[in-house]
Amino acid sequence: MDTTSISRPLSSLKAHPLNLSIYEATDKNSLAFAQLAASIHENGILQPIVIKEDGTIISGHRRWLAAEFLEMEELPCVLAPDGIDERCLIVEYNRYRIKTISETMREAELVEVLVYERNHLRKSELAHSTTPLTDDERANSLGELASTVGMKRTSYYRAKKIFDAAKSNENAKQILSKLDRGEITLTRAFSAIKVLIDLPPIEGVIEEPDFIRHYNWMTFSTCDPRFGILYPGRKPGQLIANFIWMYTDEEDLVVDPMAGCGT
Repeated sequence: MDTTSISRPLSSLKAHPLNLSIYEATDKNSLAFAQLAASIHENGILQPIVIKEDGTIISGHRRWLAAEFLEMEELPCVLAPDGIDERCLIVEYNRYRIKTISETMREAELVEVLVYERNHLRKSELAHSTTPLTDDERANSLGELASTVGMKRTSYYRAKKIFDAAKSNENAKQILSKLDRGEITLTRAFSAIKVLIDLPPIEGVIEEPDFIRHYNWMTFSTCDPRFGILYPGRKPGQLIANFIWMYTDEEDLVVDPMAGCGT
């Protein structure tokens, strides 16, 4: 890689579409952005922006935006190394970036594609064939993906389950948003959505629900997503479910005169 710094007009640079699809848009009103802009104003851009020949940014999007905010005209840049997939470069250059769970999972999805392509090419070369890999052969090793995105295996497993559930379930989506904002821990978020991704119950077997409390003191740390839509001030649906479970028989009629969010 040629590390010689070159000067490029700010107007000639542009964001990489892949970066925009993986990482959240920079909040120009945040304290972190203000601190970055202040540092660049005082010291200049100490780490050159990595770009392709056409000015597409591989690494340094936030520095570019801060420079734009400061109305700088020229920026120090270096060309990205030749012969390396730019998708790999984007992931690698962002390896030590502080990321939300959603950003990390979007990274992991890209890494899975890259690993699949690498193994597909390897198989094709060995077999002299372009036969696609089977589902079982698809490279989605939990350990490899977790390591590549900088997570422990268990943490990655939990984060992926939450992220995947949020694609089709509104409750899980809101839980993921709380996780991204740092309002809840990964363990708590996983516990909250676990009921949405478990295997269906065995036909003909009625098991006691996990929310049942066989004592006179009930504490619920969060609103279970099985019991209605999330909104501020919502009652834990587990509380009502306990009363129904304990004081009714199967096929009894239960009337809720104030349906609210559907609890």
